[in-house]
Amino acid sequence: MLDQIFDPQNFGALIRSAECLGASAVAWSKNRGSDITPVVAKASCGASELIPLIRVSNLATTVDQFKDGGFEVVAALLDPAAESAYSFSYAPKTVLIVGSEGEGIQPLLRKKADRSIYLPMSGKIASLNVAQATTALLALRNSAPKH
Repeated sequence: MLDQIFDPQNFGALIRSAECLGASAVAWSKNRGSDITPVVAKASCGASELIPLIRVSNLATTVDQFKDGGFEVVAALLDPAAESAYSFSYAPKTVLIVGSEGEGIQPLLRKKADRSIYLPMSGKIASLNVAQATTALLALRNSAPKH
């Protein structure tokens, strides 16, 4: 689930990573992010034609619907109180929320999340861009033990 991803290059890269790394779908708000444009489609390298894309009116309501469907909601946050992605165990049905580089995930979605994770950095730069970080989180999901 994408919150406030307005950059079409990042949006396309996120769709590509989601498809390549086995996500079931990509959901985003029609009001709080980019729409599917030719730039997004090109950046996705065809993934936008392969993975289900779910454009919703309200992310908070959609989170509630996923939770009602038995999904665990996980927010990716730059927060030391969050769990390290390296030791995180994803539930079989998980919604991963990622946010913009500037704003992050809106507070209401943070509150609705069941858990939060972060990607520890080893270098001097504190974070990756949202597309890179999401790719790493999805790759770690594929290698992590399931609970």
